[in-house]
Amino acid sequence: MNLITQLLRPEPKPTSQADLLRVAASQAGQVLAIRRRLAARRHGPDDRKWTGVVFGRKRSWVGQKVVLPDQSIGWIKQAQAGIVCVRTSVTDPLDGAVHDYLEATALKPYRLPEAVLLGSLKRGKTERVSAIKAAASRSNGKLPPKPGSRPRGRPRKRKQEPPIQRLRTLCAELHSALGAAPPVS
Repeated sequence: MNLITQLLRPEPKPTSQADLLRVAASQAGQVLAIRRRLAARRHGPDDRKWTGVVFGRKRSWVGQKVVLPDQSIGWIKQAQAGIVCVRTSVTDPLDGAVHDYLEATALKPYRLPEAVLLGSLKRGKTERVSAIKAAASRSNGKLPPKPGSRPRGRPRKRKQEPPIQRLRTLCAELHSALGAAPPVS
């Protein structure tokens, strides 16, 4: 009986590195799509509590994930004058969460592993040049925008008459109001 079950059981296929990468990329795309849907579901004002500058010229918010110098993950508590208070993933049994004070330059922004994987697959790839794609892009650009959508392109300036012409018009109106004949130019 044991021999029969072994024969009926499908033999595992040898998996290649490309197959594993394809499965991982598919799962990463699904996770990011779920995160995108959840983010789009939020409405209203931004609930983030902003704090100081951490990554060069970017402001950070309370609870933002960062990578610490020892490659562990932490969360920003406060940033001020180049020093950042970071809540680490270490927990003290008596005091609770452990906080570290680090220089802002020592921290790196946390990146989602799924986004890093998908980005690494795109790195170095360029779109194939195609006359059909170029023609489609040109024809789509010529189309008018949908009704109710924002008009495309640079806003049109109102055509204004030259200042000298405006002065002549104002003088003519003034003279006609006074009852005098307009000046001959």
